[in-house]
Amino acid sequence: MQARVAILPVDETSGAGLAQSDALARRTRIAEAIQASGGQVVELQEANAVVWLMVTDSAPLVDALQTYPSVEWVQLPWAGVETFVDEGLFQSDVRFTSAKGAFGPMVAENVVMHVLVALRNGVTQARTPRWCPLEPVALAGKRVTILGAGGIAVHVAKLLKQFDCKVTVVRRTDAVLANADITVTTDALDRVLPSTDVLVVALPLTPDTAGMIAERELNLMPRGSVLVNVARGAHVVTSDLVEALRSGQIGAAGLDVTDPEPLPDDHELWSMNNVFVTSHRANSAEEATSCLVERIKVNVTRFQDGRPLDGEVDRVSGY
Repeated sequence: MQARVAILPVDETSGAGLAQSDALARRTRIAEAIQASGGQVVELQEANAVVWLMVTDSAPLVDALQTYPSVEWVQLPWAGVETFVDEGLFQSDVRFTSAKGAFGPMVAENVVMHVLVALRNGVTQARTPRWCPLEPVALAGKRVTILGAGGIAVHVAKLLKQFDCKVTVVRRTDAVLANADITVTTDALDRVLPSTDVLVVALPLTPDTAGMIAERELNLMPRGSVLVNVARGAHVVTSDLVEALRSGQIGAAGLDVTDPEPLPDDHELWSMNNVFVTSHRANSAEEATSCLVERIKVNVTRFQDGRPLDGEVDRVSGY
């Protein structure tokens, strides 16, 4: 069966953060990927598959699938799919795939950067307009706990092994993750936090994981430890993190994501010298497009062959 794929929405500039020329270039690359894999780019009324490119509003996708029930598979643009969960999309019979696992290498680099900035007083050094010989702390040998076991966690663990870190991974199952020294289930989080020098949050946002790092969890960590969040801001209770940073319970934080997001210009986190914010830019637009294009190539081929799709969304867990 040939994949007949509609690329939607037609105007993806609103909500995607892309200039019209960049959106057109991305759409062209996606169309070429579909055709190179033996698929055909068609209008929605002729489609049995959809590449959906809007990340901020899933309601139009709900309407499209209700209007055209011939669609069997939808490729979503990012790893995080919580917006689509809220609309109840995954309760339908349509197969959904996301980009989970595709962005690991570049986001992992961002994690290591955040950790090094935190340990080496990078924000204070950058903001102090005079000689400021603060003592750095080495990453080598640190005890790092990673929440999550997806593509980001895999690549973070791999990079951290170069620093001889002791890596503990906390995940839903106790299946061993490559390059992790210890793998435990989420019910063991309280047990591992007291021996965590650096906590990396890199797991999907679901009702079960929202707010999972709050005052109690932060206080279980060693005083002066580091928190890095590259997943979703809502995993961490922001007010509790601010208080922990202010008191020194958490020595420093690296945040690629925040709650709220975007972080308001007058938010206290901006002025704290032990906080480094990178405005949800762990991946470049070019890298994200390249990863999505590769995922589409693989999945068009698998869809046509009747094989399991890469990055298929788990309907029960919602990611």
